[in-house]
Amino acid sequence: MKFTVWANTQYFNRYTIIYEDGSVLSMSHNPDSPQGFCQRVFMGEKDKPKCSFDKDKNVISQYGKKISYDELPEACKRRIEFDMKEEEKVY
Repeated sequence: MKFTVWANTQYFNRYTIIYEDGSVLSMSHNPDSPQGFCQRVFMGEKDKPKCSFDKDKNVISQYGKKISYDELPEACKRRIEFDMKEEEKVY
């Protein structure tokens, strides 16, 4: 499944992953830690976030700046990989 990665340093849950199905994974830099945060939300078509996108800066107002997968901390990459494997089990 395709996704985009966003980083916003203003929030504790600084990384946001937006999947092509409209679901959103939000997490801190240490999502598996007791002091970390990680939550995936599945949204219907009418509930998908509405936000402004600035093509010149690659920025969505509430999610921050678009970054590459490689720029994520290793713990966040592991969390995405885990979610992808779990999704395969469901379908």
